[in-house]
Amino acid sequence: MDEPTSIQICGLIAGVLASDEHMHAHEASFLQRVRTRLGLPPGARVTPVLDRDEAIAKLRGFSDEVRRETLELLIQAAAADGKVSPAERTLLDAVAGELQVPAAELDVRLESAIATSRPQPFEPDDGD
Repeated sequence: MDEPTSIQICGLIAGVLASDEHMHAHEASFLQRVRTRLGLPPGARVTPVLDRDEAIAKLRGFSDEVRRETLELLIQAAAADGKVSPAERTLLDAVAGELQVPAAELDVRLESAIATSRPQPFEPDDGD
């Protein structure tokens, strides 16, 4: 993936993470991992995309494969702190709608991402 596309994807992710006006440490860590995974150099400037219409316009410029990958990253980003805020959900709904992903499927994917994003509670061994 080229650097301009990687920067745009990270801008979309940063927009979802910043949409509720609070970036949890787990969310910031997730964004940093994605930046590294996409090969962005440390100084690459990423501007959060907060506007729904701008997010959709950027998404339309991607190939189908990149669109699907971006939606998955956005889902993981929104779930990184173990919950999805209403502002995060609004942006996800817009992106999913653009990709013709039904709300029920988005719900399932979000629930799965939330379940895997938070540490599992300790359950003592009962000796079985």
